[in-house]
Amino acid sequence: MPPLVPLTFTQPSTHHRSLALRTQCRQPAALAGRVMLLAMSLGWSLLMPSVVMAQHGEDAGPGAGRRPPRGQPGTQPQPGGRRPANVKIADEAPLPKIDRESLPPGYQAPRPIPPYLLDCKEWLLSKDENPTPKEKNSFNALKGAGAQLKGKDDVDLIRKIIRWKLSEFTLKSKREQVFKLREDIIVRDLRFANMTQEVKNAMLDAILVEAPTLFDHCLEPRFNAVLLLTDLNVREATSDGKQQAVPFLPACTPLLNVLNNPQQPDIVKIPAAIGAVRYASPVPTPVDLKHKVVEALFNLLKNPQSDPWLQMRCAEGLGQIGFYQNLNKQPVVLTLLLDVVKDAKRNWFVRAEAARAIGRLNLDPNVDLKPIAGELANFGLVMATEYQKSHKQSHWSGCFLNLYFAFWPMDADEKKKGWGLLTLVEKPAFAGHKQIVNAAYRQCIQVIKNVVTPPGDVTMPEAIKNLSDWIKQNSPNGVNIAPAAQQPPAANAAQVTGS
Repeated sequence: MPPLVPLTFTQPSTHHRSLALRTQCRQPAALAGRVMLLAMSLGWSLLMPSVVMAQHGEDAGPGAGRRPPRGQPGTQPQPGGRRPANVKIADEAPLPKIDRESLPPGYQAPRPIPPYLLDCKEWLLSKDENPTPKEKNSFNALKGAGAQLKGKDDVDLIRKIIRWKLSEFTLKSKREQVFKLREDIIVRDLRFANMTQEVKNAMLDAILVEAPTLFDHCLEPRFNAVLLLTDLNVREATSDGKQQAVPFLPACTPLLNVLNNPQQPDIVKIPAAIGAVRYASPVPTPVDLKHKVVEALFNLLKNPQSDPWLQMRCAEGLGQIGFYQNLNKQPVVLTLLLDVVKDAKRNWFVRAEAARAIGRLNLDPNVDLKPIAGELANFGLVMATEYQKSHKQSHWSGCFLNLYFAFWPMDADEKKKGWGLLTLVEKPAFAGHKQIVNAAYRQCIQVIKNVVTPPGDVTMPEAIKNLSDWIKQNSPNGVNIAPAAQQPPAANAAQVTGS
């Protein structure tokens, strides 16, 4: 039997550019740009009525919506739209009437935006709360090299300046500049200022106290306050890569408050989830903080009614943190991810991200990998069957790549972390599972290659038949993931621990 090899690509393809874009959009700053582009795109919907009118021959304005002249077969209209005088024009069929009141078939109205997200109240400071030019100069001096805090007055000054900067997020006159105001705090005040660690700690503490005040305001300041809290570091990374950034872990607490608050909209919870995972992922992060983040992500992913993009980020975060069982050693996270993969009512991207997350979990040798490999193979068969019906849809390449990464690490960094089931079974403790995992991968890779490496066979009958036959012979039905485990009580289901 030939050795297992990863997929190779001779040139960048649209599939990989799409994957790179999705990876970049997981970062909070890129996510802000994505949301802004989405908001801008909504404006084009205002132009659609005139476009539809033009397509149906309605008068949508001077020179618009007029059907071109139609002549006899074999004749062409003259320049300027004139028809030949000796050509008889056939009677045109009457245009269909446009129903301007009923909605198109299958249309689903988007969920309405809560009024409190649209009603933007301004955070107006009193005259004494607004900093004077002298105080602003003193604040800039504190950011200089070697500056030291002289006492409580300097700490109060830093907090006053931070409060003033954050209050500007809510001003209607600066509504279009909120993104820049947030970047100024991150870049000019924290990231590239040559300040002492003592001054920086005071600034981080001020942001930690004042930023949650914006959680009760409208969408723009609320969203940017969350983004601000996701990107705080005690120590910044160096350009040469020798020093990695050290996250400011206390900022994870207000992000958890956002995730656990049912009144916060999903669009705000998406960057909060990304930021919470960023703080919980490093190895030195306290275990109790990891527990709290996993619990929040677990509860959000359990809800199939939440936004698919939020579900996808939660599944991704559970995989990155790696915990798969609760404090009672019950594999509740692994069970949830498998349930999401099997849930036909979930979004394809969510199911594929859950499959990839399974390959990242820190599993114990007592976990039976046969049902896991079988479920992943069955998911590949389900996707391949649906792909035959709608192969032109753009989401398939990303979904099949996520299934591929459930088995094989994406790069050397992921391999070093032990991600991917094929990497896991190389460990001596998992040697007994190597044959079944390798066999599942050999079957899945045949359908994956047809989708992600052009030119592919849309029908791929042989690959689908082989995969289907293998699943019938290795059916995961009735096989427990961990035979000794039982379903956990509902109250403890989200309390998880690592392997």
